[in-house]
Amino acid sequence: GKHDTPYKISTRKLDAFAYNIADNRNIMGHTVNGIGHDTRSGDVLAYISPSMGGLSGAVATIFGSEGNMPATPKDDTATAISLAVMYSMGGIYGTVAYQSVELGQAGGTLTGADPAPAAAPKTTGIKFGGSYSMDAFKVGAAYEMLKDENVSGANATDEVKNLYVTGSYNISSMSKVKAAYTMRGDKKTTAVDTESDTGATQISLGYDHGLSARTTVYALYTALTNGKNAHGHAQLGYKSTAMGVAGAEKASALSVGVTHSF
Repeated sequence: GKHDTPYKISTRKLDAFAYNIADNRNIMGHTVNGIGHDTRSGDVLAYISPSMGGLSGAVATIFGSEGNMPATPKDDTATAISLAVMYSMGGIYGTVAYQSVELGQAGGTLTGADPAPAAAPKTTGIKFGGSYSMDAFKVGAAYEMLKDENVSGANATDEVKNLYVTGSYNISSMSKVKAAYTMRGDKKTTAVDTESDTGATQISLGYDHGLSARTTVYALYTALTNGKNAHGHAQLGYKSTAMGVAGAEKASALSVGVTHSF
């Protein structure tokens, strides 16, 4: 059925601003060609193990029969495999994840790819993450390496590396301040070793106050800056195009809201 991939599950709990306008997936989880890895997909067959001594694992395969792969290809021959190993004990959390998406056969079509690639395109992601909590402090980080093969052209390889760092401090049992920094590295390709100023950065600051065990009010400020040669895949706003930013552009937002867990 429809489910988060293990690749996505592995680091969602590390994002201090998950599922709002400062979500780290404004930058992370997207290849240089705009293909998404940190996703929720259809046609997923998954197994998530119970925790054994703090260690658990998840594996999933995604079938492309309905064209709803992480990369959103139109080619029904596409398939994917997603894996994650997670460790959680006390205030320590660590994870490593891998995902590979075969986008289809040679001559198949991808969203936005015209003409069709001469060689079978493929995209892979490897991600490491972890967090540590001690008393009122919590710190966390994630590092991601994404690679596309034959997506931007036959025999072409495009790579990008992403970094996320976050920290929070509990002012009281009901209130905390938090901050996060997300960085998208410059694009590397087989055609040009490194394309300068093709990355992006996002800085976010926030305050949470709990009204009850299930209800929290929050306020945050976030700012995203693209390099002057950025391709514009990073956008400020979770699953929103209203504040998308292209090369050399900046966007910032102030957001207040209420979250309630049912």
